Amino acid sequence: MLVKRAYHILRIRAILDAYLETGDYTLILSDVWMKRIDELKTNWDKSDDGTYLSTLRQFLLEIKEIRDEVLQHE
Repeated sequence: MLVKRAYHILRIRAILDAYLETGDYTLILSDVWMKRIDELKTNWDKSDDGTYLSTLRQFLLEIKEIRDEVLQHE
């Protein structure tokens, strides 16, 4: 279940990244993000040091920062 939720966090972050770079909303993820997602989906249970959850936490923080920045400019 954690992997499925993590996928959505990464997907949203990837969509926001594409929007910030191009100004266009698209659901098509770049190859860089697809590679990141595949790596995290494949290796999520192989790290005992907490890096997986730290990575997810960082992406969530970035999503919130982007949201706050966009809301400031509206």
